[in-house]
Amino acid sequence: MWCRRLAAHVIDLCLNCHISNHFLGDCSFGKSQQFGGKLTSPYLLIRSGDNNLMHDAKQYAALPYTLDAGQIKIMLITSRETGRWVIPKGWPKRGLKPHRLAALEAFEEAGLRGRISEKVAGHFQYQKLMDDGSEVQCDVGVFPLLVESQAKDWPEKDERRFKWAAVSKAAKLVDEKGLADLMRDFRPGDECPQKLAKQLKKSA
Repeated sequence: MWCRRLAAHVIDLCLNCHISNHFLGDCSFGKSQQFGGKLTSPYLLIRSGDNNLMHDAKQYAALPYTLDAGQIKIMLITSRETGRWVIPKGWPKRGLKPHRLAALEAFEEAGLRGRISEKVAGHFQYQKLMDDGSEVQCDVGVFPLLVESQAKDWPEKDERRFKWAAVSKAAKLVDEKGLADLMRDFRPGDECPQKLAKQLKKSA
């Protein structure tokens, strides 16, 4: 009982640090790097009952896309930690709905503005490298973002590269199989005006 009460308090505190609010069974805490008296990379790992299985930390991502001559093109950006090709994503933030968080990450990481869907297109998992060198398993909910413009400047412009790629190429460039499969199966949803959606050519 004391563990549940403590975990509930810590989860509330950690939400201010952009981490998962999942809680099941017994709890344990991942390492956090401390800098200037503030936690810079805290995260909560959850153990379920007696089976010692770690539940995934939660993140949300945008799938930035545009329609070019009736074909979908996806924007990829590079990870700051490893330089591999990824999509914009981040930790939950208190008071911000998941799709709005995804849109915010797309702007901060790639300067993108557009129409974000309120419906998740799918999920994928990956290993997140933390500031202290440890890794945590993340489950990422992906929201389609129909890109309408890119700003001239944005917070992480000098920290990442970006590129547009056809679906087939984008799926080959990312490391996560789940994300690659999601890209191949993706079709625009309510964020895409019907007039544009009709221009979409069916894949051969």
